[in-house]
Amino acid sequence: MSEVPLRSITVYHEKEKQGLIVRTFAKSLLDGKVFSDLKWDLIATSSDVTGVRRSKRAEELVDRLSNYSGGAVVTRKQLIEIWKKDVDFLKREYLNWVKPECVNKVKWPPAK
Repeated sequence: MSEVPLRSITVYHEKEKQGLIVRTFAKSLLDGKVFSDLKWDLIATSSDVTGVRRSKRAEELVDRLSNYSGGAVVTRKQLIEIWKKDVDFLKREYLNWVKPECVNKVKWPPAK
């Protein structure tokens, strides 16, 4: 009888899985996929959010999305609802990614 080689599989715990979801959403937000109005020239590549080595600006954005009082923010709909109550939510964290010459052109919040 021949043996079947074992393959390595990645198993994520809930907290890790939630972190991956938030990071993926943050990258999509920076790429302008969540709101087309947020497609700006960035100081750094959006993949910095999902990469192994993350910058301070990446951590601030992800932390803000992860630690909202109502739970992690991972959808366009959630952001729109939050902005109805707090128009500045995520503004500082997002603008930290935008090239300085574009900052004053960013309309915030991008959806009303």
